[in-house]
Amino acid sequence: MKEIVVPSVGSSINDAVDNRLGRASYFIFIDPQTLEYEAIQNPFVNAPSAAGMQAANLIVQKGVRVVLAPHVGPNVFNVLQSAGIKIYEVSPNMTVKQAVEEYKKGTLKPLSGGPTFHAPHYQSASSQSPSWGQLQFGGPYGGPWYPPYPGYPWNFAPYYPPYPPFPPEIEIQMLKNLKSMLEEQLKFIEQRLKELEGNY
Repeated sequence: MKEIVVPSVGSSINDAVDNRLGRASYFIFIDPQTLEYEAIQNPFVNAPSAAGMQAANLIVQKGVRVVLAPHVGPNVFNVLQSAGIKIYEVSPNMTVKQAVEEYKKGTLKPLSGGPTFHAPHYQSASSQSPSWGQLQFGGPYGGPWYPPYPGYPWNFAPYYPPYPPFPPEIEIQMLKNLKSMLEEQLKFIEQRLKELEGNY
């Protein structure tokens, strides 16, 4: 099964990893056991916008389990993570084959792509209390960004309906994964509230 995808500058596993996911020249889908692979030329490399999201859609539809890439943007990260796909960081100096070999050795680190999910970030020069107009928006799909906050165990931005649209069966799985993550977050929040309220 070709369960790994790697962005590549060329159509061979001996070509270098592409530093860009959404605008990579090729996607190499690989069976890590046999190294049998399929190279697909990226149809979104010259897309005027949303190249990363369209690439994520393609990757999800191909049914891969792992993405190996030097960098993944926050929107793409959230879509892949919600689909249950694991993302690992590799160097663009590697070949695709070397990246897969490092993955098999277990030496790669999970890649983090999204801002942490927390209270809205705002800036106000005139008041300590923000108004709605002072809230900074511009997160995934028009939603708010959330700043990093130490000590909390999650790392993804708020979910909004995916764009471009995904097939229903894929979106169902993404929503189930998201539901599970939100349930874990709610448990943590409830426990943290108990701890904080117990100190008063």
